[in-house]
Amino acid sequence: RPRASDYNEIEQEMIVLANWLYRCLLSTQNGFPDMVHDIKSVRKAWRDTFEIKSLNPIPLTPSIFRIIRSRNSQLHGEAKTKIALLVPPIYGFRSRHSRKIIVANRNLAEALKYQKAFVYKALGNETTPNRGLYQNPIIQEAVNILWFQNKHDEGIEFSGMFDPVPIEAIAFVLMAVEAAIDKWSTRIKIDIPFKADDYRETYRAHCRSLHEYGIYTHKNNLLDKMCQKLYDNGQDHAGVPPRNIECLPAIPHSAFKAALEEDEEGDGDEEE
Repeated sequence: RPRASDYNEIEQEMIVLANWLYRCLLSTQNGFPDMVHDIKSVRKAWRDTFEIKSLNPIPLTPSIFRIIRSRNSQLHGEAKTKIALLVPPIYGFRSRHSRKIIVANRNLAEALKYQKAFVYKALGNETTPNRGLYQNPIIQEAVNILWFQNKHDEGIEFSGMFDPVPIEAIAFVLMAVEAAIDKWSTRIKIDIPFKADDYRETYRAHCRSLHEYGIYTHKNNLLDKMCQKLYDNGQDHAGVPPRNIECLPAIPHSAFKAALEEDEEGDGDEEE
């Protein structure tokens, strides 16, 4: 199995950056590409790496291709593991083996899956509708743990791809949440493989729903507001100062002039 450590220092640096770019392309453009689009993404990541570094490109060998493409399964595994840990406390699943708890977990999973109710902030009942479409806190928490863990995470280092958070990234999160809920839909919690062929259509369905949501609510700009809020909150979670603080002006020349005038008037003398 090829590894980045098999290459010289410069090549290793290029491979590491290409790995990041490829993960970002998967996260923000197509989380479950078919083979043709996946090959294009790897090639684009490799090409963009040399553009960013302003270096003449070196050939994308089959070995380097495999190293970069391995980040596909890595990203999927990371999302599956991290988001699965968020699901029980947020939705109320309980890890007990009594028949009563098992049935309750199964019924809850079915209720959350019905018309994608898990995306709502508050579940309704027979007389009250679900409320808070796409406002369930798991969406922000999942965005944070996948791309905004710290100042050097992908959402910050490659902010141009995440500001605002694209609908494809949101769909990727929702697909991972749904996959985690699927674990609880049987009488016994089981580990369901996180395979592209199994969840590609689920991912695409979430992309379509988000796109339709944007069209239907364009008057109030709800989708764009949500995408920007996810990025802004992610930035806060990563510990990055808000842009309005970073852009505060430096001390103006008028202050220097005032300091000079104070000194000339004798107000700036040091105490003896």
